[in-house]
Amino acid sequence: MAKQLKAIKCPQCGSPQKTLVKEDQYICQSCETEYFLDNDDIHIHVKYHNLEQQSQPQRSDSRPIIKIYLGIAIGLTMVCVVLFSLLSKSPTTRIVTITQPADKLKVDAEMCFPLLDTQKNIFFSLVAKKRGAADDPQESEDPEAGYFAVFTDLNSNKVIKESRIDFHSKVNRFSISMGRGWKQRQFEDGNIYLILNQRELFRLNPDSLSIDPVSPEFFSRHKEFQSGIATIEFTPENNESGFNILTNDGGNIFYYPIVDKAYVHDEIYSARRFMNSLLKKHKEKVVYQFTGIWPTSNQDRIELLKVIYQDNIGGPKYTINKLNWADEYDDKSRNHVGPTRKIKDQEEHRIVSFKSLTDADRTYFSPSVFYYDEKNLFIKVQANASPDAEYNLQKIDTNTGAVIWVIPAKNMTEMYPLGDGFLIKKSCHDLSEIDAQGQIKNTHTLGNEG
Repeated sequence: MAKQLKAIKCPQCGSPQKTLVKEDQYICQSCETEYFLDNDDIHIHVKYHNLEQQSQPQRSDSRPIIKIYLGIAIGLTMVCVVLFSLLSKSPTTRIVTITQPADKLKVDAEMCFPLLDTQKNIFFSLVAKKRGAADDPQESEDPEAGYFAVFTDLNSNKVIKESRIDFHSKVNRFSISMGRGWKQRQFEDGNIYLILNQRELFRLNPDSLSIDPVSPEFFSRHKEFQSGIATIEFTPENNESGFNILTNDGGNIFYYPIVDKAYVHDEIYSARRFMNSLLKKHKEKVVYQFTGIWPTSNQDRIELLKVIYQDNIGGPKYTINKLNWADEYDDKSRNHVGPTRKIKDQEEHRIVSFKSLTDADRTYFSPSVFYYDEKNLFIKVQANASPDAEYNLQKIDTNTGAVIWVIPAKNMTEMYPLGDGFLIKKSCHDLSEIDAQGQIKNTHTLGNEG
């Protein structure tokens, strides 16, 4: 009997799309249901596989998972590209400059004194400027460091001029040279000279308030200096107006510019001593000195003497720094039997006469002559025998030795005449003025020391 079914649809999903497996058996192309026709061409039978197969869901779409993996892959690729670009770049050095504040400029006074021959009360200081203890004014490259001449008006305590001192000689601070640094001396004609490192000579000009270098022509009148000057310093006798010069050819010359005389080393000993070597313009002068304290002797009594001597003005002289009594010589026993009332080396010092200014009951404790001039005499002594006793400044009558007045001398280092009174220096920034009676008139605190 012929089959009359025109179109067979899937009994599961209704799709007519099917695949013929064998005669009268089909598989749905949509849901994969297998079905077949009965022999009566009317009944359709569905074939179910197992429960697990029946319960399986339809095949899901895998595109979201692919997108996730693709995103991860793209992300990893980008990370790798970034890391590679960072690592492949050439290293860059970053320089960070930290600016430290400069050390405060330190100012130290090398020397200081008043300009006595000027009408104004001007105080001079030579100062060294540097930054910190490790800096050195002779070697520093700091444009603000170096040596400076400072002139202060004591009437106002204000600096009226400050100028850098140009110099050429430099001696390392670790050098064993004893001549490193500055030294100064005022000569008998009023000229003030300064020497740096035993190499350079300067003159202080009180008119222009400047420190001027002394040219080689200063020594040109003497053939002894034709080879040139190797070193220069002041003569060892501290009241002489002279220079001790080592020439380039090894000569040791003593030069006295006031009298314009040069002496070789073998000539200087006799030129300083005895009356027969005096120059034409010599004259009598007075010096005050203590006896019997160099060295101290229990048998010698300390006395203050007023000594008159012949001064070789501007020329060589044997400085009277200490006085001792000469021993008496006994011709019979050929022994020195004790001190006499004669000063030791009296002829060598060109001493004309002397006078004791010490009363029989006067005792001095650690005395020294502090300052004297033609009219005034000041001594510095301890108040008693204790090593810790304070020092006093005593004004002494130049004829009798009597004490006129006494004031404490704590920290006093130098004394200068100033107007009708005196200027007392304790340091280069601590000064006091006293009148003729020892009363303090004024004090000065100068800003020339750090």
